[in-house]
Amino acid sequence: MLPRTARAMKIGQVAQQAGVGVDTVRCYERRGALARAARTLSGYRAFTAADVERILFVKALQTLGFTLDDIIALLNAVDAGTARCASERVRFEAELARVDAQLRELRSVRRRLSRTLQQCEDGACQVLPAAPQRPRAGRA
Repeated sequence: MLPRTARAMKIGQVAQQAGVGVDTVRCYERRGALARAARTLSGYRAFTAADVERILFVKALQTLGFTLDDIIALLNAVDAGTARCASERVRFEAELARVDAQLRELRSVRRRLSRTLQQCEDGACQVLPAAPQRPRAGRA
């Protein structure tokens, strides 16, 4: 049961306040991003404002590119009292390196697309002639 000072919310309420679906709340609870919710006498999950804050924190880290597994590892360190800026910096450095690699790849893709577009404008399109045609029925 919840302490009397905590205002209980049902799963739909916490999902709405956090801007996620109820399946997401269940997933976060199942995976350990959220603590197992207390239950009301009638068996409903009872969440608090702290659960909403935790979901919003998870979402914020997801927008930075962190996976749910990475976020859960970070939250576990926070919950255990072992998270320190110096130790968690490694996670953020690794994510920054991954983003930098994606940016390099995207710049490469952009250059290729730009060249292809320029060829099409010059009348020397290489895309359509390179596209394989589907074999026609009856041809072997």
